[in-house]
Amino acid sequence: MAKIRKINSVEKAIQDVFKILKEDDIKNAINKSSSYLRKCGDGDSAHKLQFEDSIKLDLECIKKKGSSPFLDFYKYQLSKSGMVHEHEEISKLVSKMQIALGTLTKEYIDAIEENSRSGEKIIEEEKNKIYDEILNSESLLKKLKLRLEALEN
Repeated sequence: MAKIRKINSVEKAIQDVFKILKEDDIKNAINKSSSYLRKCGDGDSAHKLQFEDSIKLDLECIKKKGSSPFLDFYKYQLSKSGMVHEHEEISKLVSKMQIALGTLTKEYIDAIEENSRSGEKIIEEEKNKIYDEILNSESLLKKLKLRLEALEN
């Protein structure tokens, strides 16, 4: 009786490879027999697929059908761990921080230019705009620091 493979497992990725590639395709891709690959697809077996072979098999699967069983599995594992999400969120915060600092710089430069409403002197309205941008930047910086601290744990 055929074993049921867990979705998003290496064993399932190997099973999917067999749905895409023929025995000759497997042999040409990794220079190993399909029976070896079947053994690697058995979670109870001592045979384990090498990372380099999974890449070669994915490349062959992409050529044949446009899908990549192992890459999909790796992406899932990374997203499940939260690492991908954390790094994407940090990237967004860094981008927002750059925008906030740019806006702060613009408000300050606009306030001290000779042709501003009060010339080179900064008036209360301009101070308030600059202060608001500083608060916004500080808030983003605090969020960024918290996210980075959370990665260490």
